[in-house]
Amino acid sequence: MENVSIAVNLDIGRETALFILKKSRRLKQLEHQSQGLHMRRNLAKGDVDLRVGNGARVAALAVGTSVLSLPSKMTKAPFTRKGERASDLLGLIHSDVCGPMNTQARGGFQYFITFTDDFSRYGYIYLMRHKSEALEKFKEFKNEVQNQHGKSIKALRSDRGGEYLSQEFDEILKECGIVSQLTPPGTPQWNGVSKRRNRTLLDMVRSMMSHTDLPTSFWGYALETTAFTLNRVPYKSVQKTPHEMWTGRRPNMSFMRVWGCQAYVKHQMSTKLVPKSQKCTFVGYPKETKGYYFYNSKENKVFVARTRVFLEKDFLSYNGNGRNIELKEVQQQQVHEPEVEETPQVVEGNSTDLETQPL
Repeated sequence: MENVSIAVNLDIGRETALFILKKSRRLKQLEHQSQGLHMRRNLAKGDVDLRVGNGARVAALAVGTSVLSLPSKMTKAPFTRKGERASDLLGLIHSDVCGPMNTQARGGFQYFITFTDDFSRYGYIYLMRHKSEALEKFKEFKNEVQNQHGKSIKALRSDRGGEYLSQEFDEILKECGIVSQLTPPGTPQWNGVSKRRNRTLLDMVRSMMSHTDLPTSFWGYALETTAFTLNRVPYKSVQKTPHEMWTGRRPNMSFMRVWGCQAYVKHQMSTKLVPKSQKCTFVGYPKETKGYYFYNSKENKVFVARTRVFLEKDFLSYNGNGRNIELKEVQQQQVHEPEVEETPQVVEGNSTDLETQPL
């Protein structure tokens, strides 16, 4: 029995090649009808063992790609799981804008922007009323971190959102010597650090708010508290907590409280005829001063105070399953007017004496 090994070029199609092989009687006819087929003497590993009409054994080996099949069968190139990490603080900053959200936060905020240091995974978050504020928030972030660390940002990685592609943003990056790393079109995976950070932040916000009776418009306070917490807990991508790698000091967790719990807060000005404290809700940690944010539902205002008694045990002992929080990012083609809270936010800047509390 004659043994013949043939490599099938996919330019003529696999079915066509098999048809030619079955109809061939002699080797000369086979070579003439299968234009572009290459001779092989031995059956190599991975070849297809066929038998033609005269009983000869034939090995068909694909040696090309069908040009005709590319339009219908072409797929995306695979993504590598790990990229090159920065070797020092501010070596690479990941950034992304999220929003508009389906519910407007207190203060009129609809968007937020994140900046995450690649080396330490320490993150900053800024609430925004408009997407166009991204450049101003970047300037604020850049000035703060460069002044604190005495280093310059080397590169900024972001998606191809219009806020990062503006001429003014590009000029600022060039003026500061910052390399802009834009993801290819349609490939948000290349900005995975920021995308995963945003997803984690929103998941935690929904979970935190589901166990409180606060309006959904408090997602801004919950978001800032979530970012504050993530910087102080272990992270699988770094050996220490982001806070320790960013500041060189281990984070102090003793002052942290359960978000959304009730607390009795001492009145700043009290008399003998009225109660000395009021029941409020803990909603966050102020960045500018040491203390806590509390929400007074009766007066609909948020204020800063230190003297307080938290009712965390009562809050944690509640066995409810939580409520469903509809908080999500609205797709651009589905943008509607966000829900606006009926009464405006009032924040009092005055506070009582503050205890020592490293933030």
